[in-house]
Amino acid sequence: MIREITHRKAQTRAGNARLISEINKVKITNLVRDNDGVSRADLAKRSGLSAPTVSRIIDNLIREGLVVEVGVGQSKGGRKPTRLRFSGVDSFIIGVDLGATNIYGVLTDLDANVMAEIKKPTQVEGGFEQVMERTSEVIGELRSHLGNKTGKICGIGMAIEFHSRRFAPREEQRALKVGTVGLGAGTVAALGRRGDTFRFYEINPAVAEISETYFHYLEDSRAATEIVLGDARLQLEAELLAGKPQGFDVLGIDAFSSDAIPIHLLTREAVEIYWKHMAEDGLLLFHVSNHSLDLAPIVRAHAEYLDCEVVRITSQLDEEKDTNYNTWLVLTRNQQFLDLAAVRAAISPWQPDERAPVLWTDDFAGLWQILKF
Repeated sequence: MIREITHRKAQTRAGNARLISEINKVKITNLVRDNDGVSRADLAKRSGLSAPTVSRIIDNLIREGLVVEVGVGQSKGGRKPTRLRFSGVDSFIIGVDLGATNIYGVLTDLDANVMAEIKKPTQVEGGFEQVMERTSEVIGELRSHLGNKTGKICGIGMAIEFHSRRFAPREEQRALKVGTVGLGAGTVAALGRRGDTFRFYEINPAVAEISETYFHYLEDSRAATEIVLGDARLQLEAELLAGKPQGFDVLGIDAFSSDAIPIHLLTREAVEIYWKHMAEDGLLLFHVSNHSLDLAPIVRAHAEYLDCEVVRITSQLDEEKDTNYNTWLVLTRNQQFLDLAAVRAAISPWQPDERAPVLWTDDFAGLWQILKF
C-alpha cells in the first residue's frame, strides 16, 4: 500500500510539473508576441520566471519556429541583449470538440483568426473506431484548407525534390526509392510522386497504427508506401544478409531529436549498413537537430571514413521567416545534386571553430564528446 501511494504521488508531481511547464511556455509565447523585440532579460522580469527557465523556453520556441532572434538591442553596460520576435505566421491550430451529437472542428492561425469551420455528426452508434474515423475526417478536411501553407521539410524534402534523377528526360526515370528511419505521422510520404516508393522503418508498432489510423499522409501519398516494423539497424542488416539491398536514392535517419539518442544507429558499423543500401548516386541524410548534443562531428567522421562529401542543410531557406531550427547533414558522392543552385543556397558552410570530427563505433561512443555547453 505504501508503495502504491508513493507511486501515485510521484505521478501527480510529474503531471503538475508538465502542466506548469506548458503554462510557462504559453506565458512566454504571448509575451514575445505582444512585445516585438523583447529580450530574454525583459521576459524574465515581466513573467516572474527565472532567467534559465526563460532561456530554456525560448530555445524550444526557436527550434519550433515560433520565435526568431532579430538582432541585438541597446546595452547600459555589459553584453548587448538579443531581441526576439514572434514568428508563427505559418503555424496553425486545429481544434476539435467531440460531442455526443456532432463533431465540431475549427482551423485558426495563432492570432485566433478563424480560417475554416466544420461540423459532422458523431455517429456514436458505430462505436469508438467509427467516432475516431469521423474525427480524422474532420482534421483532414481542415488541413486541406491550408493548401501549400503546410510547410516544407527542408533537409530530406530538398533531397527528394532535387535528386538528380528528378531531372531525367523520361518520367519513369524520375521515380525515387526513399527510405526513412523513424515514421512519426508519415509526413514525409506527402513528398512522394507517382512511381516513387517510400519505405519506413519504425520500431514502435503503436506509431505505425496511429499513422495509418488517424493521419492520412501514407494513404494520400502518390508514392507506394511500405512500413517495416522492428529495430531499423537489425532490419536493414537482415535485408543485406538476405541479398536484398534496397538501392535507396534517399535514406533519411531521423531518430536523434531527444536527449536519449539510440547510439547504435549512429556508429560506424551502422553507417556501413546504411551505405550498402544506397544507390550509387544516393543521398544519405541524418537529422541532427538536438538541444543537448552536437551530432555533426559524428556524422562528419563517418563521411571521412566513407570518403564522400558531407554538407549541412538547414531550414533557413526563407530569410524573412528565419526558420533555422531544422538541420540535416547529407552524405553523398552525387556532385550533380551538390552543384544545384537551390542546394548551394541552403548549405550552411562549416566554420573553423566547430568541433573536429569524432568517430563513434560499436566498441566506443562517448556522449561527453559532443555535449553542448
